Amino acid sequence: MSVVASLENFVVYYKLYISAMVVRVAAARKIALRQLLCNIAQN
Repeated sequence: MSVVASLENFVVYYKLYISAMVVRVAAARKIALRQLLCNIAQN
């Protein structure tokens, strides 16, 4: 396997990892926001 091919594979995996982290952070923010709104509604 050439260095260029392995480097391209690395870039692809890196982009997948970054997009997965972004989705995870967005989901966590949505959950936190929902909990905050529920707390405000209960008070």
